[in-house]
Amino acid sequence: MSGQYLYDYVGDPGLGVSRRLPCSDFTVRRHRTEGYAVDIECRGRVLEPEMIAPPFGGAVWREGSVPEDRALVSDGQFATVKLQRMRGAG
Repeated sequence: MSGQYLYDYVGDPGLGVSRRLPCSDFTVRRHRTEGYAVDIECRGRVLEPEMIAPPFGGAVWREGSVPEDRALVSDGQFATVKLQRMRGAG
């Protein structure tokens, strides 16, 4: 998932708001025709993030290789994507 709407789920300890994502079980509710996220129901246990990736750089945006919201990454590709993101690549 990708987008500013996720900020609503990362929490703010200063305001006493707990982090809800990432978690082990959730449902994303999307607008039927427009496709944007309306709500995320977080049911599972909150997971500690594996890493915090650097922001996508200008070259990645110009290449158009920033993943779209709802893009799927298969298990075989996750390690590659994670390594690329750790290096700051797209």
